[in-house]
Amino acid sequence: MFASKYNPMTGKNEWIVTNKDYDDMETDLSQEFSRSHYGDTVHDTERKYYYGLHWAICHWESKGVEPRVLDIGTGTGLLAMMAGRWGATNITACEVLSPMVKIAKEVVKVNGYDKVIKIINKRSTELTVGLGKNRCG
Repeated sequence: MFASKYNPMTGKNEWIVTNKDYDDMETDLSQEFSRSHYGDTVHDTERKYYYGLHWAICHWESKGVEPRVLDIGTGTGLLAMMAGRWGATNITACEVLSPMVKIAKEVVKVNGYDKVIKIINKRSTELTVGLGKNRCG
């Protein structure tokens, strides 16, 4: 398995091969994910703000339309929670990696967004959206 590790000599994260024998696969993988590349995304709030999420939510709300947000590859759920913070109440987040789904559900619940964010453990290509489907409608 590959894992991201901080290199103090270069000041960057680098991919390394790990040869760990995981006894409790889900718990151990959760630890690996928390140490991996998700940190870069978690601290990248400026890009998320300016890439249009905040604008889109405000735009549709100003027209009297309830914004529907689909967060593909939610990771820790940060982007979905930002959508909730900006007023979206119909948020679907999908993530293919089961350990990340578990982490995201816990993070979303602890932060009080579990009533507006539905996290689905699927590939985005397997998701069906629309009225009466997985959510988003």
